[in-house]
Amino acid sequence: MKYILKLSYLSIAVLIMSSCTCDDIHCEGFDRNYSSWLVYQNPETLTFTDNTTDITLSINDKSISEPYTEEVKWSSLGGCKPVDCSQRASTRGQFNTTINGFNYGRISIDNHDRPDFLRLSISVFDFHNAFTIKPQLELEGTLQSFHNTINLNGINYKDVISMELDTLSIYNKNKHIWKVYFSEEKGIIAFSDRNTHKTYYLKP
Repeated sequence: MKYILKLSYLSIAVLIMSSCTCDDIHCEGFDRNYSSWLVYQNPETLTFTDNTTDITLSINDKSISEPYTEEVKWSSLGGCKPVDCSQRASTRGQFNTTINGFNYGRISIDNHDRPDFLRLSISVFDFHNAFTIKPQLELEGTLQSFHNTINLNGINYKDVISMELDTLSIYNKNKHIWKVYFSEEKGIIAFSDRNTHKTYYLKP
């Protein structure tokens, strides 16, 4: 009798699972209202100078995620498995020189599978930093600052974000690029190398 009951329960469970289906979900592509943060085009070459030596950054890749359909599967614990939609965009290029083993620059934006959220990450040689741009601009930590206007190498810029690394930390103590200036309108404006004590500025 117990065997029959167990078999009956198993049959019912299999029937329930086989009759339950999960509808696939439509995921929106990258929010194009924020694509202005990826200011560079592919291809494009930017030049930075310390007024003696030039460094070029050649953009060779730009990608923006498109809308897609995500398959939703049934969970063995019952119910449909939760699905998070990802939104990503990036632009990347290669410098004509290497600093501390790195030779690339990159701007990438990711929602980290969270709705109504976007975080922008910047890489300049061995420098890596990030801040939030959606739902609103939000800097991270005391080593990031927002400048309504700032003069860099004799040129006035507006709405500039400066980012510094804590060079006393174990993670950053061997990094060369320790400060970067960035804006939505211009992208990377300047970066400072603490090994050579030089700052390179974007050429107009």
